Amino acid sequence: MSGAQSVVTEHAYTSDDVATTTIQDDVARLNTEVTQIHAMWPNTKILVIGHSNGGLIAEQWWLNHRRTSDMDGVIQVFSLDSPLNGLFDAGYCSIHLCGTVVGPKLGDFYSGLWFSQASASNDPYWVSLDSQDKIFTAVGTYGDPLYDVGDNGATNLPTTDARIGIVSQLYFTEPSCAKDRIDPFDLSTSRCHPAGRYFIDPCAIDHGRVVYQGGGASAPLDVAWGPPGIGIPPGFGAPGSLWMHSVVKNCPGVIVDIMEYVPAGAPRNPPPPTACTTSTFLSVVRSKGYGNQIGAQGQPTCANGYALQVFTPYPGGQAAQFFFKQAADGSWMLIEGGNALPTIACQTIPAPVLTKLGASCPQSPSPTTGSTAPVAGCRSAVFLQLMQSQGATVTSAAGPPTCLAGYAEQDFNYPKGPTANYPTFFFQQTANGSWMILGGGAIGDAVSVCSALPAKVRQAFLKPATAGSGCPAG
Repeated sequence: MSGAQSVVTEHAYTSDDVATTTIQDDVARLNTEVTQIHAMWPNTKILVIGHSNGGLIAEQWWLNHRRTSDMDGVIQVFSLDSPLNGLFDAGYCSIHLCGTVVGPKLGDFYSGLWFSQASASNDPYWVSLDSQDKIFTAVGTYGDPLYDVGDNGATNLPTTDARIGIVSQLYFTEPSCAKDRIDPFDLSTSRCHPAGRYFIDPCAIDHGRVVYQGGGASAPLDVAWGPPGIGIPPGFGAPGSLWMHSVVKNCPGVIVDIMEYVPAGAPRNPPPPTACTTSTFLSVVRSKGYGNQIGAQGQPTCANGYALQVFTPYPGGQAAQFFFKQAADGSWMLIEGGNALPTIACQTIPAPVLTKLGASCPQSPSPTTGSTAPVAGCRSAVFLQLMQSQGATVTSAAGPPTCLAGYAEQDFNYPKGPTANYPTFFFQQTANGSWMILGGGAIGDAVSVCSALPAKVRQAFLKPATAGSGCPAG
């Protein structure tokens, strides 16, 4: 921090920060940043906004520092689709099954929040604090697949099952919601609904486009799902749809509501446009937590407001595609990068633009042509060839596959670097005998795919949670 130049420098998080630190450490780090800014600019009004785990950190900062006389200049704290009440399935993370996305310490914290949300010291108390100082506002999304999958085991009620994830993201009318012995988390009842200061993300996804839907249980994030209990895909659509967890950050309706808290007369000019250059994209990915060893390979390709740049995680590492989108102010945002199969970018960027960028995207198999893999039996070489033909950064198969009734599961090895963190992918055989990829490569995708498999197949693919592969038990 430099008072003479009025500059505050804060180093970006890395994946190791998430995996090894505690929420308490993160809250202390945030408090240091806030107090330093307030000391330098004591008359400046500060908004603290966090998405996902960042929103939990922001909320916990508010709970622990709200007694400060002037809140160190903070006038409002927002959480965007954040696990304020933890996550029902966080136990998987506590036993090292979530890779660097959620470490064991964070998994323990999530579990503690979930199973104590009805206690007098959690939701009921936090709602009372919220009504006193009116500093904290939670933003939640019905149909966020990350939470609908992670909380699904908490209830079997048809009125709640397809929208259970909202319980993680907002305070609720406790203890009447979670502690009911007959039908806990029955969101169709008056005794179980959101509480405190909050609003619902009004955006939704319609065929890859962000549209205004109004928000709510009957207007979920993916409009193709329809009302609760109607048209819900297996596993809540999580394989390939977890990218929707980030829609709330760019929802115009959410941005407008947050901007209402910006003091009148405050500067709102956007930053200057940034050029389509390697240095620009290198700066973006480093700001997202990728280490200083990450390097560009070749020059970027830009077209129609989108860009593709290939990076390596370290000298000699495996190259991977990173996709970007240009915002209205000319700056660039990371859509997706480093994934074995770039499904997010390939679903959101228009096909003609992907062609101009020269992107390598997974091919969509059809009932008549099947996948690009040759007609063959259940062999590791077949699955490895299929994965690599779809742009996956896997290097080799790890052991033999398991195949049953037209389904298969195969473990793979990855190069060191920012790639998928779960070794297992799942496949289904098409009518012509070739194979198509169902999903995998992350614990959430694995759980979702396995939940949609026939019971006999799922049992064959089942492995102990400690195995860290296959269909996780529990």
